[in-house]
Amino acid sequence: MEAISVAVKERNFDKFAEITMLDSDDLQEVCRTTEPRIQYATDDSYAVIKLVHALNKAAGKRILAYTYDAGANAFLFCLKENLPLCAAVILEHFPTDASLYAFNDQTLADQLKAVVIPETHKNLLGDYPKKSLEFLLQSPVGNGTNVLSESESLIDVEKIAPKAE
Repeated sequence: MEAISVAVKERNFDKFAEITMLDSDDLQEVCRTTEPRIQYATDDSYAVIKLVHALNKAAGKRILAYTYDAGANAFLFCLKENLPLCAAVILEHFPTDASLYAFNDQTLADQLKAVVIPETHKNLLGDYPKKSLEFLLQSPVGNGTNVLSESESLIDVEKIAPKAE
């Protein structure tokens, strides 16, 4: 806990990413070796992990990190300056209709549309089939959980999907 706290306080994304991903991998290993075995990660979960590591290698540094709680959905972290590229690479590998993603910051969504993905950042998953994400939700770091009114929420609570613009 101390190391991750220091990384956050020092705004050291590289260290934060390293610790976060190692901790997530440790949880998966514990689940895998437990009797009875606990399997919550899916093939797509492992593809996201592979994509994050491949993107970081292609970028020459950690620009994207992942973690998983007790489920198959990835929680991804990047610095704001890297978000358009990271999102573009994710969507290159998991093509998803724009109606299925919601950005808290519209400027970042606009920047995403203008990203030209370097060739070194394409085909990072080899022959893994390109599947759509259920949805992609961008949210800034904040003060923790807040209850929002329905008009403030990015999610349509009846459809449990991003709100249509």
